[in-house]
Amino acid sequence: MNNKQKIWGFAAVAAIGVGSLMSWTQWGTLGHREELLLDLVTEGMERMHYQPEKIDDDFSLRVYDLFLKDMDGNKLFFTKKDMAKMDKYKKSIDDQINEKSFDFYNLALNTRNERLKQAEVWYKELLAQPLDFTNEESYEADDDKRGYSADEADLKNTWRKYLEYQVVARYSDMLEDEEKRLKKAATPAVAPATDAKKDAATKKEVKILTPAEMEAEARKKVMKVMDDWFKRLRGVTNDEVFSIYLNAIASSFDPHSNYMAPEQKKDFDINMSGKLEGIGATLQTKDSYVRVTSLVPGGPAWKGAKLKVDDLIMKVAQSEADPVDVTDMPINDVIKMIRGKKGTEVRLTVKKTDGSVAIVPITRDIVELEDGFAKSSVIQNEGLPKIGYISLPRFYADFDDRNGRRCSKDMKKELEKLKAENVEGIVLDLRGNGGGSLNDVVEIGGFFIDKGPIVQVKGRESRPEQLNDVASGVIYDGPLVIMTDMYSASASEILAAAMQDYGRAVIIGSKSTFGKGTVQRFIELDRYAPLSQGDLGPLGSVKLTTQKFYRINGGTTQLKGVIPDIILPDTYALIDKYGEKEESYPLQWDEIPFAPHKDWDGLRGIIANIKTLSAARIAKDKHFLLIQEGAKRLKTQRDNTNYSVNLKKYQKQQKEFEEAAKPLRDSNNEPLKGITVLTPKADEAFINVDSSRITRHTEWQKQIKKDIYIHESCNVISDIVKNVRSTPIAKKDNK
Repeated sequence: MNNKQKIWGFAAVAAIGVGSLMSWTQWGTLGHREELLLDLVTEGMERMHYQPEKIDDDFSLRVYDLFLKDMDGNKLFFTKKDMAKMDKYKKSIDDQINEKSFDFYNLALNTRNERLKQAEVWYKELLAQPLDFTNEESYEADDDKRGYSADEADLKNTWRKYLEYQVVARYSDMLEDEEKRLKKAATPAVAPATDAKKDAATKKEVKILTPAEMEAEARKKVMKVMDDWFKRLRGVTNDEVFSIYLNAIASSFDPHSNYMAPEQKKDFDINMSGKLEGIGATLQTKDSYVRVTSLVPGGPAWKGAKLKVDDLIMKVAQSEADPVDVTDMPINDVIKMIRGKKGTEVRLTVKKTDGSVAIVPITRDIVELEDGFAKSSVIQNEGLPKIGYISLPRFYADFDDRNGRRCSKDMKKELEKLKAENVEGIVLDLRGNGGGSLNDVVEIGGFFIDKGPIVQVKGRESRPEQLNDVASGVIYDGPLVIMTDMYSASASEILAAAMQDYGRAVIIGSKSTFGKGTVQRFIELDRYAPLSQGDLGPLGSVKLTTQKFYRINGGTTQLKGVIPDIILPDTYALIDKYGEKEESYPLQWDEIPFAPHKDWDGLRGIIANIKTLSAARIAKDKHFLLIQEGAKRLKTQRDNTNYSVNLKKYQKQQKEFEEAAKPLRDSNNEPLKGITVLTPKADEAFINVDSSRITRHTEWQKQIKKDIYIHESCNVISDIVKNVRSTPIAKKDNK
């Protein structure tokens, strides 16, 4: 039995979120491990994918396209001459996979590494001297319009324009800030370079920066950005760079099939479960160090009270072991060292904000990432009924712990909290929710209907299967509005579509949702590697598409998404291609037979009136009118991607953008009148336990007060209440 034949017969976990992988740079010698991974990934995709691609010349073209996009999506490294050398492999990648040859892979990486070294010399050379912002040149930011540079000389010229664009943007900002600062200090706009004036308010001396000093500072800032970027590129491991190639192979079948290296899979699991084993601190790179940016309330670091925000981590030690200097170490490597099993100790040597150095011992524990969980508030708008608001950022589930956090359990709790507050309607916010657990979305759908199908799923060779709510009874039977946007995907689309098909909820949002109508499963590759090659692990995982899901009306949400009952203006309204339609090689829309169900009658009879009332409000609302103007500006800006590097022209263009965008920005920052947002009584003790938790909750509620989309959703709830208050809701068969 060969390696490929040993893969099959495994169980896997259903997951339907949106995700992507991308990393690159240095590489090492390829050997048996890479050959094994290539076997496992390609054969797994061929045998298990919903719509398998034959490994042939057309497949080669797809892999070629995706791999080179990942390697140089901005067209800042490869030239047309480089591409000509690689073009001969366009239709032979399939042969190379079968022959375990990596000629194309090696050529692409060798070429890119050579160009990386060149670019590093170029940007340091170009940023070392003053730049000319009086020329009439421009930089084309759209890489498709710009294309590849002809040769090395042309590539260096592209880098010059790219860097000039980066510097002129910062230089222009500094000139504007300096002008404001001088006005505040009551100082003339033009002053001798050596002069120093006193601030009218503070009486402190204000240094007058010359244009030359500001230009030098702008170049210094861009140099720092470039240094950090190239440092990250140099720090990518061999496994990570080979992952790009494997991911190009997997993604050539569809956008949501990916190879995940072990650490990437671990991060995915953390995101899905909402918990990790670690210290409960958010970290970020700062200069040569890793900085603590926040602490999770209730987490080990928070409880210990010795690690503080803005501490710089200098060394990491495992319990009593010798500390490891992490200065200049890639942040992902530092995070790996800090994470660990519950009950184990990590000792951090940190530099405090006062300059002192301390050793902070922390015992790792389970950390729950609260901001990703379902949460609710009560909204009281002037003249409107009391309304419950639930935010569900993703359909999370801890697949490894049956007692772990699940969004269905949490949603049930939030609904019960709001019912105890005697709300007359509920707004469920799925904006930006990219999906997650299929089982949980079916269960949540059942909270709003008595019994019946929520979604249909179909494998490539199987008949459609209905996933039903089998629990009789309804958790919440009142007026329901579900908010969506262009980023609501997968499980979000299942729930919105089901509630729309039942006539159970009014769907409100942008012109359509993301359009991801596929289900993925994970293959843990270590389980299917030959025993003789067990020392080559860990091998990572493949997330592959095994099913499509379909609405109970028979149509899939793939590509088309869910069209809301009420479409609200948004800034992307005039952008034609977004979501799944913008992805490479997506599966196509189709349909299967209708699934019989009982309609939630009562809403269908009033939906036309609800839509009319909403449209009338939107037509005269100043916020929505500004959003519509913003959509026109965004469309213009997306179409016009050629940016001048002439300072005066750049400043003129930015001033026009700024003046045009200011009314909408100001509108988005002002709280809407007559709105009160309250915390459910059941949550008060939990939130008041910690000042940082109080702060985050308060900020969240402030955002609710400013959100015109939530405000209009509450208006729609009010319209539903007024229309159905005297009309009992019945149910009828829909067969």
